[in-house]
Amino acid sequence: MIDRTAILKKSMRLIALLFVCLASCLQGQAKNLTNRLGVGYADQFAEELPSLAVRYYPNQNLGLSASLGVDTHKDSSRFGFMARVHRVIFMEDNLNFYMGAGAGILSVELAGATNSGFEVSGFFGSEFFLPGLDSLAFIFEAGVGVTSLSRKFVFEQWGIVQSRQEWSFIFNLQKDEGKKMSKRIIETKSAPAPVGPYSQAVEIGDTLYCSGQIAIDPTTGEVLTGDVKAQTERVMKNIEAVLAAASLNFSNVVKTTIYLINMGDFAHVNEVYGRYFKSSPPARSTVAVSGLPKGVSVEIEVLAKRS
Repeated sequence: MIDRTAILKKSMRLIALLFVCLASCLQGQAKNLTNRLGVGYADQFAEELPSLAVRYYPNQNLGLSASLGVDTHKDSSRFGFMARVHRVIFMEDNLNFYMGAGAGILSVELAGATNSGFEVSGFFGSEFFLPGLDSLAFIFEAGVGVTSLSRKFVFEQWGIVQSRQEWSFIFNLQKDEGKKMSKRIIETKSAPAPVGPYSQAVEIGDTLYCSGQIAIDPTTGEVLTGDVKAQTERVMKNIEAVLAAASLNFSNVVKTTIYLINMGDFAHVNEVYGRYFKSSPPARSTVAVSGLPKGVSVEIEVLAKRS
């Protein structure tokens, strides 16, 4: 007798293997996930139903996914569909962590009786992009879910701890990135609002261009004057907020420019500045100027790139 379940599982794993081989030939930039589509193999639902998984990233922080699974035996069969949404909460090199929620339908046929029900879950997940194979991702999710079918003799579970594994190949949907790069304006209330016709930062492709920051407290709008160390600390915190709004941090900064009224303040500025770049500091220029906005002593601008 043909074991359809075994054939299906072997077929799904073969497809996953083909994705691995394809990914070994194609290099992608995993960190910039905007407008990317993932297709792969997953085990879903409480009973680890083998499924075809599809995920889409409308922007860097948001992911949408769906999975469709079918599993048949000679005396039983299962069908399931689930949709998920997640938001990235941490991003570093080849690893993303996110949290999200999902809901789906599940149908089980056993001994001629068909039982249908639902499954909902909340989960934490991680995406790991293989070094050197940045278009191939391994996804692991774990969380708490509720599964219920109409007939108890099949199974009915509440508050179960669930896990889910997925291998996906991540396609880039944006063609000719070098010629056709989108422009994205970065805005955050955690940094001072622009006081003129400019943006806090602008992202083009994988490069973030940040406007110069001075010592303005974003909560009060007041300008800090006097102690240049305190001014520099405020400037660096403003820059940090702008970078965070683009899901970046100081490790992504590749170039900075410091503007000083008095070069005699360089050592004090450098002391504070250095605390934010403890390893692999970016390139830097320091320029003496005759004046800066609102009478401050220091202004700093940065250029950052996604890994």
